[in-house]
Amino acid sequence: MVTRKTKPGTRRVSVVLSLLLLSSVGSFGLGEALAITAGASRRDVTVPELMGDPLVHDPLFVRVLLLDDGDESVAIICLDMIAPWFAEVREKIQEELGVSLVLVNCSHTHSNGRGVGSTPKWRVRVGKLIFEAAEEAVANQVPVSLHRSRAPVKIAHNRYGDAFTQEVVPWVNVLEVRKESGKPLAVLFEHPAHPVIAMTHPGVSADYPGYAVRRVNASLGENVITMFAQGCSGNINADHVAGGHAHAEAVGNELGEAVLVALKSTTPIKAKAISLRTKTIMLNLHLPTVQRWEKMMERIVVGGEEPPREGWANDDTTRDTMLALRELMERDAVPHAHGDQCRDVGIGVVFGGDGRRSVHGIRTLD
Repeated sequence: MVTRKTKPGTRRVSVVLSLLLLSSVGSFGLGEALAITAGASRRDVTVPELMGDPLVHDPLFVRVLLLDDGDESVAIICLDMIAPWFAEVREKIQEELGVSLVLVNCSHTHSNGRGVGSTPKWRVRVGKLIFEAAEEAVANQVPVSLHRSRAPVKIAHNRYGDAFTQEVVPWVNVLEVRKESGKPLAVLFEHPAHPVIAMTHPGVSADYPGYAVRRVNASLGENVITMFAQGCSGNINADHVAGGHAHAEAVGNELGEAVLVALKSTTPIKAKAISLRTKTIMLNLHLPTVQRWEKMMERIVVGGEEPPREGWANDDTTRDTMLALRELMERDAVPHAHGDQCRDVGIGVVFGGDGRRSVHGIRTLD
């Protein structure tokens, strides 16, 4: 995701994988010289000794794919983390390695301590590991061809329930980066669903995306850099919320199998240059009435007759979000609708250029 400062009430959606799959990224007709080069690398970024020595169920990784057409280059970085975005590392990669654009995608796993273990020393060490992986990808480029595909899969549901909507993305997008030998150098796949299966269970974990990567590598070999990119998951949770590691493995295996199916039927990308685009989508922000806001705040801070629904946390983040919501209500600064019928307060997660979260997601209570 490309993170730039946005106005409150808007969400910038950076379509990374979809653009790579569907627009001009590669160069290859039969008998045509390969014009795109690519490098890929990974590093284990768990570093438990700098996270307070937490229990580690399975490791967290950073994986990097570098694509270069000779004029433009893009580094796609996939992290097994809920945050942060390492803005300073992105800038260093661009400045010191000469990469045109750096895209960072966090899997959003809810089992990496949710930032609890992200000490300053851990962040510095992980930043160095990310740069090392990018440096290795840049140094080890080889001529490649690009191939796209898609396969059906359904591993998720809307967290508000079927009564709200039953629509979820029913496929996985796949980009295969293939060497001159015809063997894969890297596989990048994207699917939108919050990794919330292993949360509340012991141990740091990459959740279902980590298991999906393992399933693909079990078939293709560990030398293939397999990367999961989180799509626009919104209110979509992976099935078996808080079900534990066994369920996370089952769901990950199902997603990984779909990736392998997609790889059996790919389409070459035949354009001659890398094309990089982003699009800003304006979304209406549904605000509650003042009376409804006060009722919500009472339940969160004081506690009401009914406990908060799944997903609420009585912590500083939630209270800060409520105060940010009240500020937006008072400023009347964004397109919105008032009313007691409002079920969803549509504040997305907004990141500034420095990578700090400014507004967290929140919803109303009935």
